Amino acid sequence: MKKFILLVIMLLSLAAFAGNDNSGFISEGSHAAVSSETGTDAITITVLNTFSCGYAQQILGLDFSSDSGVLVFVSSEDDIMYSCDPDNGDKISELALSYTAAPDQFGVCVDINANCYFNDFDQNHMYWWDTSSWHLMTNPAGDDGRGMDFDGNRIWETFNWTTKQIMSFNTDGSGVQYYEIPELGSAQPSGLATFPCGSDLGIVVTSYNTYNFYFYSFDGSTLTSLGFIACPLTCTSSLGLAYSPGRDTFFWSHSNSSGDHSISELEIDITGFALAQSTWGSIKAIDFN
Repeated sequence: MKKFILLVIMLLSLAAFAGNDNSGFISEGSHAAVSSETGTDAITITVLNTFSCGYAQQILGLDFSSDSGVLVFVSSEDDIMYSCDPDNGDKISELALSYTAAPDQFGVCVDINANCYFNDFDQNHMYWWDTSSWHLMTNPAGDDGRGMDFDGNRIWETFNWTTKQIMSFNTDGSGVQYYEIPELGSAQPSGLATFPCGSDLGIVVTSYNTYNFYFYSFDGSTLTSLGFIACPLTCTSSLGLAYSPGRDTFFWSHSNSSGDHSISELEIDITGFALAQSTWGSIKAIDFN
């Protein structure tokens, strides 16, 4: 089993005013600080590497292209999706998010046809890039959508910071299914990644302001909690997530009290479940041309 050193982190009090900040976090007024809990013994996390990307003002939603071998992330401050080297964060390419004036994007995911999808936390739209032009559809999560991933068939998205749910839907926005994630308590969901979990689909969710990773398995109809574990590094905001089947690792974006953003590559072990590339779906490729 992979090693994990548990850190107990006190949450910061929420700001005393309502509205989105520049990462999409919604503050609803003053809250008492809440501690991260110990979590589930069956889940362990090992930090393999941490790097920054000095060319970007932010690192929010993440995704990984196994075919291209690149990590992609969104910076709402720059209105750009960057691709970078997953070993060190060096910039490889970028895509200007010019689909609308003053976009406020968080989530990004890439489907098997290299279409890139983005949500917007100030509009109820989802925009997608087909490698040559932009398209628009209504986001089933409205402007509450944050972290996204494509599981080889459908898009998954965190949303609804009050009732705590995630959703899945077809790439045209149809066939929406909702699943409760009450384990987050009063926390606002942020990142989401899907991964192979035995014969099921694994889903991991993080939160801006509760510093835990929450794990679930989905058998095609029922979402089951596998437990949670504290974030493996101290942070002031826990943001995007992505899974790389080829590397069998996860990538997590987070920021510190100075507002500096970083990405950490993580090994995650869940006792009783194999995270095997051979069980995973279609490989995603990204084309910026």
